[in-house]
This record gives sequence, C-alpha cells and structure tokens, in this order.
Amino acid sequence: MAIELLSDTTLRALKAGATEYKGKQRLDDGGGLVLLLAVKGGGRAWRLNYTFAGKRKMISLGKYPDTTLAIARDKAKAAREQVAQGIDPSNLRKEQRAQQQTQIAEEKREASGLPAVNSFAHIAIEWFEGRKHTWSDSHSSRTLAYIEKDLMPWIGRNPISEIEAPALLECLRKVEARGASEAANRLRAMAGQIWRYAIATGRAKRDIAADLIGALTPHTSKQFAHITDPKVLGQLLRDIDAYTGTPMVKIALKVLPLVFTRPAEFRCAKWQDIDFDTKEWRYVATKTNADHIVPLSDQVIEHIKELHPLTGNQ
Repeated sequence: MAIELLSDTTLRALKAGATEYKGKQRLDDGGGLVLLLAVKGGGRAWRLNYTFAGKRKMISLGKYPDTTLAIARDKAKAAREQVAQGIDPSNLRKEQRAQQQTQIAEEKREASGLPAVNSFAHIAIEWFEGRKHTWSDSHSSRTLAYIEKDLMPWIGRNPISEIEAPALLECLRKVEARGASEAANRLRAMAGQIWRYAIATGRAKRDIAADLIGALTPHTSKQFAHITDPKVLGQLLRDIDAYTGTPMVKIALKVLPLVFTRPAEFRCAKWQDIDFDTKEWRYVATKTNADHIVPLSDQVIEHIKELHPLTGNQ
C-alpha cells in the first residue's frame, strides 16, 4: 500500500497539543521521514529512519513548525545521499559536534592566555611538568628558561605536528648567534625529548630534532686550569699537608684529590648521603642532575670522620 505523502495543509490542520492523528502518534512522509507528534520535552519533531551497514538507525531533523515540511524533506534527502556515499549521518554529526566543542575550548583557552591544545607550547609545558619533580631546582629553572626564551616565541603557537625541521633550526641558529653553541646543542637534544613525548602521546609523527643532528656548530669544550706534571702535582700535595688554615678547609683540600668531585659538591655534601658501612657517598650532581656514587677510600673516610665533631649537626 502506497504511503500518502504529507502536505502543509494536513500539518496545519493538526490540533494544538494533539499527540495523535487518526489514531497514529506519527505521520509518515515516505523514505523513512516521519513526524513524531509527541517527543520528550514537548512539541513535534522530524525523524529520519535509515539503514547503514545493515543496522537500522535514526536521526533528528528538527522540530516542527520551525523546521517546515520542505526543510525536513531537504535534510532527509541530504542524509540519504550521505548514506549512498558510505557516510553515516549520525556519526558525521557526532564528529561535527566534537569539532565544534574543540573549537569552543580552543577559543576559551586562547582568551584566558593559555596555549592552544596540541601546540608546541602546550606539549612542551606538559612534558616539563611531568618531569620537573625528578630534577633539581636549578635544572628545572634552566630547562624552563630555554623553552620559554628560545623556542616558544618562535614556534610556541604552532601545532607541533605541523612544525618542520627548518623552523626548529632557525630557533637554534638564534642561540648560536649569541655565541652559545653548547646551549644550542643542548636545546636541540631537549627539543628531541619533547618531540618524542609528542609521538608517544599520539600528537606528532616523527622527531624533527633528529633531522638536525650535525646541523649545528659542534661545541668545543674549554680546558680548565690543571696540572699535568707529576712533580708539580707532588708539590701541590705537600703544600696541602703544610697548610695552616682552618681544619675544614684543610680536610677539604686533602679529600678532593681523592674523590675527584666538583668543589661545590663536596662543600655542600650532607652527612645522610655518606654511608660509612658501604664506603659510598651518593648524591645528585647539580649540573647534570645525574645520580653519582663516589667510592670512599679508607683515607677519605678517616678525613671525613675528623669533620664530624665540627659539622656533625649540619
């Protein structure tokens, strides 16, 4: 039996508030398009029933009378064309709503001064926040300064997945130009960690910092003052034995040649970091943030124990 298509005359004849028409709660216009006479929240609304991938589905096309019969038919036609093209109208709507919500969230973040989601700035700060608790305060401050001063002003707003190696190289060249080749190479390595984090979290495809290996001027280490002549070194050790200054300084001078640490690290050593049973001194290096284990000889332990009456409460 053929379906009698709806008309504007029929729809206008519906009584206000009526939830049935000739014993029916819905009016059929053919092709899956129906007008429900009572929907949740009140009023009347258009629905389109369709089949996609062997499953029966339904989408809303708007409320009547704001959505007229002609508009509802146009929307139904467009949805049927999507199905014919292998597109599920329901899933398409969900994707469009998600995009709209993402755009609204992005606009709110930008208005509040926060970096856009998936921008380099957003991911770099996320990477930093996840690691700073494992670093010393000085290392954390230095790392954040590199990111904020040398990278964010130039590539911070860009989506990290769209940044190419030449853009990162330009940032590093600016650091090189101020005579900081070591910092430029360190910054390239840091950028590599950020990009690998972005890859691991599904927001980048490859590490562009790896493409820049060899592109920067190699850093040349400076040689600090040192003694290479054994006779001169022997004289230094005899001078230390003859030193008549304060006990703490004299002990420090005797211990440093035996442990080969930075003077500041020994000066700031803590009693709780020294294990006399295992003959080890464990600490975190201030410059590299790496864990250090220093074996202690019997001579070193003897010297350190001389300090305890002087500094045991510190």
